[in-house]
Amino acid sequence: MNWWLSRQLDSLVGILDPERAFRRKQYRFAYEVLDGSRLRKDRKKHKSTGDAILTEAVQNDLRETARDLSRNNSIVSGMLGDETNDVVGAAGPSIEVEVAGDWGKKAAVLWRQTMIEEACDNMGVHAWPTYVSTYYKSYRRDGDAFTVFSDDGLQMIEGEQVGTPLGKTPDKLLIVNGIAYNEKRRRLGYYIGKPNKWGIIDATSWKAYRAEHVHHIFNPERISSSRGEPALTSSLKWLDMLDGYLDAEIVAARVNACFTMFIAKKNPYGEIAPPTLYERSGSAAPVDERTGYRQEALEPGQILYGEQDETATGIGQSRPGQQFEMFVKLLMSLCGRPLSMPLMLITLDFSGATFMNARIALQQVQKLWMAEQERVLKPFVWRTWRWWVNRQIALGNLTDHPDKYSISVNCNRWPYVDPFREAQAESLMLENRTHNRHQICAAKGVRFEDVEKNRQAEEAEIVNSPEKKNPPAKPKQEAA
Repeated sequence: MNWWLSRQLDSLVGILDPERAFRRKQYRFAYEVLDGSRLRKDRKKHKSTGDAILTEAVQNDLRETARDLSRNNSIVSGMLGDETNDVVGAAGPSIEVEVAGDWGKKAAVLWRQTMIEEACDNMGVHAWPTYVSTYYKSYRRDGDAFTVFSDDGLQMIEGEQVGTPLGKTPDKLLIVNGIAYNEKRRRLGYYIGKPNKWGIIDATSWKAYRAEHVHHIFNPERISSSRGEPALTSSLKWLDMLDGYLDAEIVAARVNACFTMFIAKKNPYGEIAPPTLYERSGSAAPVDERTGYRQEALEPGQILYGEQDETATGIGQSRPGQQFEMFVKLLMSLCGRPLSMPLMLITLDFSGATFMNARIALQQVQKLWMAEQERVLKPFVWRTWRWWVNRQIALGNLTDHPDKYSISVNCNRWPYVDPFREAQAESLMLENRTHNRHQICAAKGVRFEDVEKNRQAEEAEIVNSPEKKNPPAKPKQEAA
């Protein structure tokens, strides 16, 4: 109704004042373009329940936005990279086989040889630490990621490769965002193929995979969501505002750094001054007709020439303002809030932070990292181990064992800032038997077997050293 009345008012204004009506249409066009932008979308157009909000098209737009920011925005790239490094660790989650005896030792050695020392993916490129790191970062950046357990190795599938095929309407199946369900809403499988620009899978490229062969990690918006949204979805508005603000301040500072000189022309006889060579040639400054040289120049900056009897006054501004740094830090804090990332980690600027403040900030974000390890990394490692051990048994590299699935997963931990106190805490944990040496070593990103092997080799080297075998003779004491 308001739209109709506004259009009728435009028609009436057009009759009385055509020029004003034309300006109104220009203003309205600019407003409608702004109102339809990504930052001003109508929140009432999604009125249904379930997965209608996070559709394939919406998720595809969010994913592309997050990917663009991860490539071109240093804040997003740094936050996602730091989170991945701290959650996954340099060596990735380590596995400790809990089966005693020769079977457990053989399985541990075989896991290291086939998954860590060699490529574990189907392309023969990525070993276990790199695969898990890329897998986790894709999930946080895109909202979800998939792994197909195949005979050729682990196959990583990015979010846009899973979608509903065009024209796919099977009987007794419900397909939502590329995931097939039965009538009881239980997942049956996934449709994987080549996506188009709308987030839909091409009808000639898809392939169906059963759910037991695919591991799906995603960041659900609510319990009914079948797919996930990027981790920084709620920060997209603040990131756009921060980028726009920084661009505007940089342009303003550059303009303010250039000196502008205004030259006012005045003809005392009231006659029109003859055109100069500058006006005829379009040169940057007046040119002497006799010599061909410019009469004056100013760099960096600009010389502006006024018309007859005109004057100009410039308004000096100090850019950026005094609140610039404080405001930018506030926006950065809002951008990093979904990841619980403190400002000092976003900027890597610890100046002005006390030891207590830094420690509290790190502990806060480490709570989120530990939650991600428990909810995302450990389930993936357990399922990968089940696939891997069954595959090794089928290949004849291992024999079947009733406790073949018994493993413990050790995730990355973060060292204390005081090494002496950290060593005291580890000694206390061993004394109280709350942790063992395997867990302490895994928290540091190393294997206990490697540490013990190096320690034994070092002790053997010391024992077999010439100084140890042939100690220098003690000097004889003189008789009293």
